[in-house]
Amino acid sequence: MSNLQGGESTYLSDFLADLKGLDGRFGPLESRTDGTLVSNDSGYPVIASDVIANLPNKRSGLGIFIGGGGAFSALPELPIEAVAFIDKNPFVGELNLVLAESILDSSTPQETLEIIKTRYRIGQHAVLRALQELHDDIDTLLFSEFRVEASDYGPYHWSDPDRFPQVKKALMDTPVITVGADITNPDFAPALRNVLTSHNQRITYANFTNVHAWIGAASMKFVQDLPFHQDAAILYSSHKGAMLGEWPKISFATSVSEYLADIQEQATGTAP
Repeated sequence: MSNLQGGESTYLSDFLADLKGLDGRFGPLESRTDGTLVSNDSGYPVIASDVIANLPNKRSGLGIFIGGGGAFSALPELPIEAVAFIDKNPFVGELNLVLAESILDSSTPQETLEIIKTRYRIGQHAVLRALQELHDDIDTLLFSEFRVEASDYGPYHWSDPDRFPQVKKALMDTPVITVGADITNPDFAPALRNVLTSHNQRITYANFTNVHAWIGAASMKFVQDLPFHQDAAILYSSHKGAMLGEWPKISFATSVSEYLADIQEQATGTAP
């Protein structure tokens, strides 16, 4: 099995160990499969070039994903040193680890899917065993969890044959960790900030997906207290420009204040 946390420098491995130390400490956690475990936003190809242009040239800092957030599909262009999935549903991170391991153990997207099918059939991971109870067969799972995402991300998706080698190379160079945590727990944000600042780390890229729609825009104000790179990109869901019944579109902000103002406007119709 591929090692997703091997080969990094001592300072980075120490930082990731402390970050992983937050796992399971800030509940309540809830392992669930009744909802997408990967990205369900659309429109990434529309904003990708602008997002990439805004990011720093030098590789530094952390990429945070609350939810799946199309992390691996976007990874080749992200100048980050590590990926961290943070979610109150541990299955989100676990399924993404299964995907990352399968990509690294594969030569083609089709081989990746075949490996996932094998792991699903034998119930190799808790998340796959749980998904067995939800889906009639593996093809239903792959459609609901990956193929819809592939349609939304188009040529940027990890399963695109031209994109796949770039995604695999990025995964080889970028450690991935998961942190099960409820971000609304009042003790979580100070603990995350402490880990980041004590290791002189910043957030270079974040995808907060549609979490503000679930917990409320006000509950996302904790991000004001986290250290962000001055050229950070913050992606999130927006219903602006989406037709009735469509998935939300992916938007991005270049600052925390811009992000908070937009989700507040979505929630109330007025900026804070």
